[in-house]
Amino acid sequence: MKPNVKDGKFAIKRFTIVELLAVIAIIGILASMLLPALHAAREYAKSITCTNNLKQLALGINLYSNDYNGIYPCVRWKTGAQLRWQAGISGYIGGSVQNPDADSDATGTNTVTNNILKCPSTDKSAYQLSSTAFPGKRREEYLRTGSYGYNWATFGPYDPDPSVIRSFPVSNKIIAQPASTIMLADSYGDKLKGENRPHSYTLDGPVMLNGRWGSANQTPADPRHKNFFNAAHGDGHVDAYSMKSAGYDADLPEQVGDSGNPKLWNGYANDTVTTFTP
Repeated sequence: MKPNVKDGKFAIKRFTIVELLAVIAIIGILASMLLPALHAAREYAKSITCTNNLKQLALGINLYSNDYNGIYPCVRWKTGAQLRWQAGISGYIGGSVQNPDADSDATGTNTVTNNILKCPSTDKSAYQLSSTAFPGKRREEYLRTGSYGYNWATFGPYDPDPSVIRSFPVSNKIIAQPASTIMLADSYGDKLKGENRPHSYTLDGPVMLNGRWGSANQTPADPRHKNFFNAAHGDGHVDAYSMKSAGYDADLPEQVGDSGNPKLWNGYANDTVTTFTP
């Protein structure tokens, strides 16, 4: 191509304002097409991180069980400090909070030090700490209000307190189908949002199991990964579920009732079993 020469000089061809606006418009269109894909990729990466967290936590619980003659950690040791299951397995997962021997609630300062206890998408949940009651505090920073809940009706109901409905330790011998039983999952907290501190360290399935279920206190799973939640099973593997595919009778945690299917929650992979004894 010959250079554009006029009167012995090179002529500089400039963009017109119309051409410049057309280029800007095209860039804007391309950006609008790419941004959803980038957002989806970022959320997928967060879900993968969450999956890895749950695998490590499930491994920690099973290592604890192996060291205690097959007994799973209880959801909470109520005597003395309110110690949650996460602190109970602290030595198996590389730490939990600043002081594993003390309660970890948003009313205090004993915050989480191990990132595997934090789902990176917890802020996608519709249920967070009250900004009025707890300004500047994030839910995943404390064990009581944490990212992940433990299926305590089946795995961890033991509590050395006579007021608790079930007060016996659970052995792995009575979990007949661990690979088909949800042990840990993204947890929502109090489904009725009746308090400022969601007790999301617990996890309730779709129906009453062994006396543990209540409309005011139910703590269902939380589908915060694009309408899915991640769940670790008794054998340690992790799957993603929608609320209904996991047996709940509604798509949103704040709408669940007690007419779901307990098959993935009761330890037997049986949709009719709602109780067992040690």
